[in-house]
Amino acid sequence: MNYQLTLMSTYQLTQRDKQRIESLSMEMWSKRIHFGYHLTILYEKPVKDDTIVSVDNRHLRLLLRRKFRQPISFLFTNEKHLKNDQSKWFNSYHRHILMSSVDGVSCESLEDFIRKHHKSVSRDLINHDTKFAIRKGIVIEPVRDFNIALSYVTKQIEYPQLNVCRERVIDASNSDIGKNHYSVRGDNRDSRNRDLLRPRAIPKATNKFLSLVH
Repeated sequence: MNYQLTLMSTYQLTQRDKQRIESLSMEMWSKRIHFGYHLTILYEKPVKDDTIVSVDNRHLRLLLRRKFRQPISFLFTNEKHLKNDQSKWFNSYHRHILMSSVDGVSCESLEDFIRKHHKSVSRDLINHDTKFAIRKGIVIEPVRDFNIALSYVTKQIEYPQLNVCRERVIDASNSDIGKNHYSVRGDNRDSRNRDLLRPRAIPKATNKFLSLVH
């Protein structure tokens, strides 16, 4: 898989996206969680066992809470590489993580700490001619729009036909929101009303956008 960073300058939420993230957004606001970082973490070798991913998520959660000595909130999602069925990475996992803000901690310093202390991060693959990374093991970006972030990290819930088990997209055992999301229960969007804390519309998206890693 080649590393590619895409700025989503015209991203718009669809009605399906809004329905998928509705309960997540409400739960985030009701718990006063403000996600400040979007982490994308790739593995050094293909990992197809989601129990391994869950263990790695648990390690990262404990590592960061101990480092910053505060109850940091997370949404962990497991996403499969599905673009190229000829690639050795096909049907293996990478991780998307939304993490609440920590005062005074930049994306760069957070990335540096995780690289040094979290075992499950791939090394960067560098093009030696250009000296640029063509596949980065970890990318951390600021979250500028909560709804876009929630939609992006949960997008594979909509594609169970592509070898995706929707019940396992959200790592409910390690996340602070989403434990009762319809996908975790194995239900569809039509049953999402059971997720909601109270009936109201999700907050409107801002005009700011999130850079995404594929």
